[in-house]
Amino acid sequence: MGIDIDMVICLLESVMLKLYFVRHGESIANLLHEFSNTGCKHPLTENGINQAKLLADQLSGLQITQIYSSPILRAWNLD
Repeated sequence: MGIDIDMVICLLESVMLKLYFVRHGESIANLLHEFSNTGCKHPLTENGINQAKLLADQLSGLQITQIYSSPILRAWNLD
């Protein structure tokens, strides 16, 4: 009895995991050339907000089931 390659491919496709790593958009800290990893001191710039919205449009057709994000303002706030 041989291995059914189509069945193996089907099984692999059903357990495949895709990870998308995304960095935050441009922040005030980027413009100031400052290292910033805490709090609300450096929000996204208008350009950074536009970058995030463009990325959201590009990812909108994907079936994303979970999102993990930093709690830092620039990673999640688009106000």
